[in-house]
Amino acid sequence: MKVSCPLCGGEAAFEPGDGRAAACRACGHSFHPSVPIMPVAKHRVAAAPGAGVTGGQRLGRYEILEEIGRGGMAVVCKARDVASGEPVALKLLPPALHSSEEHVSAFLREARAVSKFRHPGVAAIREVGCHQGRYFFAMEHVEGRQLSSIIAAGRLLPEEAARIVAETARAVGAAHRAGVFHRDLKPQNVMVRRDGSAVILDFGLSALLGERQEETGQIVGTPAYMSPEQARGRAQLGPAGDVYSLGAMLYEAVTGQPPYGGVDAAAIVARVRSGPPPPPRAFAPGLAPRLEGIILKAMERDPRRRYTAADELADDLDRYRAGDSVRADKPGAAVALRTGYWKAARRVRRWLFPALCILAGLAIAAYVAIMIVLHRMGR
Repeated sequence: MKVSCPLCGGEAAFEPGDGRAAACRACGHSFHPSVPIMPVAKHRVAAAPGAGVTGGQRLGRYEILEEIGRGGMAVVCKARDVASGEPVALKLLPPALHSSEEHVSAFLREARAVSKFRHPGVAAIREVGCHQGRYFFAMEHVEGRQLSSIIAAGRLLPEEAARIVAETARAVGAAHRAGVFHRDLKPQNVMVRRDGSAVILDFGLSALLGERQEETGQIVGTPAYMSPEQARGRAQLGPAGDVYSLGAMLYEAVTGQPPYGGVDAAAIVARVRSGPPPPPRAFAPGLAPRLEGIILKAMERDPRRRYTAADELADDLDRYRAGDSVRADKPGAAVALRTGYWKAARRVRRWLFPALCILAGLAIAAYVAIMIVLHRMGR
């Protein structure tokens, strides 16, 4: 089947169910199709309309170089700060959306949210402005690859996946402490720098603590990575929803596919609401039970049974990488049933052969003793 590239809108071939990523024929971007759901259906768009800028054009102190990304309501361009000569990422609200008070508010909300805190794992905002009626903000330009593209090229080694998600979780924890909830964490929103460090690029659907969020029943986020309560349209979302999404990202990083695959957003949302995804070991049989336990604890359907903070998830991932015991070793029922089985199986395999040898020896000794007694009685 044919799907649209989220970056350039070009045509890409995709076969649902085979686990492979789609590849855009126009720009070469690899991605797992997932359809973002915008907060208000009447303004839903698959990709932002044109930014109304071209290479070489000036926007205040910035010179546009090229378009590098496109999302639901914004276009991102690589630009040059004319004053310093440094490259920046310029996020633009297309002119076609300037008349929408909702889109302008959401666009500025992202800038306001990211400006509330500083963390090396979040692309920093340098300036927010409006040039000749065109809203924009300039961000740190991050060189690297999207986590989604890295996953599409082949499953990550578990330790590497754990490190990248742990770094992302630390950045999310810093956002939570500043009262910012992301609400749309997914591999497409994480860039891995050339030195291997992870950076969150997009806070486009973020919400601030105490800020009025959507009415109950409105769904915000990307279906394959959203928590069950998010899929049910709960109005007030907080850290627990982001923790779930981090777990879903880790699930995809180690299995090569998102927890809930497919291209139909409504069908994915229905599956998220109805029950848990297949356990990660169904797709990655060699996955360590401890790492699977961490994933399943982060993705517990009951928010109260997940990690209580993104930093707790990061701590457990660091303990896993160090070979130490993890909090998920004492999980909720859903995790215990899965991870406990494998731990018990290992213990059984370790002692089964010696135990059988001992039992066989005892049986032989008992048989010999009985034969001796019967022989003496028969005299």
